[in-house]
Amino acid sequence: MAINLPDLRRAVILYIETKIAVSVSDLTPVPEGFAFTFVVTATNASVAEGGIALRNVRYQVRVLLGGGVRVVVPSAGASIDGHGHPIAANSQVEFFSFDPSDANLSFLQPGGSHGITVTGVRPPGEGGFNIAASILADPDIDNLFPRNFRSSIGERSFQIF
Repeated sequence: MAINLPDLRRAVILYIETKIAVSVSDLTPVPEGFAFTFVVTATNASVAEGGIALRNVRYQVRVLLGGGVRVVVPSAGASIDGHGHPIAANSQVEFFSFDPSDANLSFLQPGGSHGITVTGVRPPGEGGFNIAASILADPDIDNLFPRNFRSSIGERSFQIF
């Protein structure tokens, strides 16, 4: 079977775009003030659905049409803004890309699911807003392409006279 290496790039992009489901839970109000929490969950396709392991999973959260609504940057990892600049933990922003320090949160097995809890704050008064979330991830190349795999054995018999 012939494989064109440029096809691998498109296959990885297509996998991330179609085989990962990302959801945002309902908001849970925090009793004091105008804060709330929600969970961003990433679910990977199962092995039966062609799922592969993913590593270096990063979570992106964005406030859309927020009217002053902000999300709080998580503290258990490193975060950057939309321009790649570091953001301090607990900062209130409209967007962050979060790279968790927990190895379990940054690795997604086939059929696996992980979530992060995010806190948000809103100004007083009524109004609507949207929360959008996605992930960035890399295929686990070590799992996908075995290394140091033994080839078939070449053997020949000889007789010495």
